[in-house]
Amino acid sequence: VVARARARGRKMSLQAAWLLHSRETSGLRGIAAQLDKIILNLGETTEIRQEDVEKLVGGDAEASLFEVVDHFGRADLRRTLSAVDRLFRQGVKDARGKRSQDPTDIAMRLMSMIATRMRELGRIMELSRDGLGFEEACGQVIGTGRRFLFPRMRQQLEARSAKDLGQCVVDLGGLDLALKSGGGHPRDLLVSFLLRHLRRESGRGMSMRKGLSS
Repeated sequence: VVARARARGRKMSLQAAWLLHSRETSGLRGIAAQLDKIILNLGETTEIRQEDVEKLVGGDAEASLFEVVDHFGRADLRRTLSAVDRLFRQGVKDARGKRSQDPTDIAMRLMSMIATRMRELGRIMELSRDGLGFEEACGQVIGTGRRFLFPRMRQQLEARSAKDLGQCVVDLGGLDLALKSGGGHPRDLLVSFLLRHLRRESGRGMSMRKGLSS
């Protein structure tokens, strides 16, 4: 995606390229068409930013799942809640490609993805503390074939502390129990969990910056 933008005389960040790739799921032709639309709307602007993709490319519900996880990982309150709102309005696709707007299904799937991400971040943090450089630790946890995700993981590690990651996992267990026992409306339960971990002080992971700078 970045190469295609460069061929059109535009600079595009990896974050913007990943978002475009996530939102446009119809393949290379669809991505090329969306890129043409973005360039047309930006006029003489030479740089395509993540904000431009967010504004100009609608995206489907599956993309919103990943967006919520990424925004939550970075402790970005506004973007997390915006993506959650779109997710519940649009619904998610099941294994057969059929769209579901069941709030319990949406909340459970998102909860599972957040739990996976928090565990990934925790493991990368542990390996970094054991002396591995960030890229080596990240490669061991999510795979070197997903190197394009490394900048995102770094941002999320810098926004989170080990204590916060651990508490997230514990609270996810409570969320799972509440969702399965009918402890409230699924969306309300999910948003309550998100807010508890988004209203904490920013920069909690600042102590990790030095260890992740290698």
